[in-house]
Amino acid sequence: MEIVTQPAVRRRRGARSARSMRWAALGVLAPVILLVVLPTMLGLERYVATSDAMGEALRPGTLLLERRVPASDLAIGDLVTVPRPGAEGPELVTHRVIALEPGAVRTQADLAAQPDPWVVSTRAHPTLARVEVAVPFVALPLLVDVGSPLWAGLSVLAALALAALGIIRPAPRAPRSDGTG
Repeated sequence: MEIVTQPAVRRRRGARSARSMRWAALGVLAPVILLVVLPTMLGLERYVATSDAMGEALRPGTLLLERRVPASDLAIGDLVTVPRPGAEGPELVTHRVIALEPGAVRTQADLAAQPDPWVVSTRAHPTLARVEVAVPFVALPLLVDVGSPLWAGLSVLAALALAALGIIRPAPRAPRSDGTG
């Protein structure tokens, strides 16, 4: 009986680091998919809390995932995002429902001493965005006003990093037909 030995197969160092880099990229992309793509597929709207008017309930930078519900489905204590009446442009606020009146919803910020000076008409807004999930601190980078050129530069750097990790690869070229390869 003859025993034939084979040399141990060694992994290339580059293959191991490429694999770990892919896992790292997956670790970065998975939260993005969970917090951006999945909520959209589930019919949720995304907002970002920009002020501290809601105190501990919604700190600035909190990502809000909201679902449009009929005003009749609201309950006192719900957090809703409503248009601020009289504001220039589409300014939205997220406050707590403190009273349900016929044809109206009254809201108040948690840190405010008085209810909001407006009443949200349920005739004008038959559905309102109710907070379903609040993820603190996730959206803090979105609150930084860095300007378009910096965001464009960061996007290019991210694309270059993904290309370096081997996640984005250029399309393979067809061999040349003149025989030069």
